[in-house]
Amino acid sequence: MLSSNEPSTSASNMWFHEAQACTALNYLVDQCRIRDETMLELGVRLEDRGDESVWKLEDPAVLRREQQAKQQDAAEQKLKKLVSAHSKKQAVSLHDLQYWQWDRYK
Repeated sequence: MLSSNEPSTSASNMWFHEAQACTALNYLVDQCRIRDETMLELGVRLEDRGDESVWKLEDPAVLRREQQAKQQDAAEQKLKKLVSAHSKKQAVSLHDLQYWQWDRYK
């Protein structure tokens, strides 16, 4: 019989599964950091090809420049999406404003 201060079995199972999920997430974060930062600084290029990965030794400076270029391209693409969304929103707002003004002065 459980005393009032002991967690129930279902609560214990829930906490256990949450802890497992956190551990798995931390593991994935660590793996990404090793792949994207540590291996880069060591001059190791990792190329995924289907189910396998190919490791190549490169100049770390070249890898850093490539990574910076990819990050800059991604930031520019994100900016373009934001500008496009904002422009569409502005165009609709301007159209609504013109429509409203036209109706007002009929």
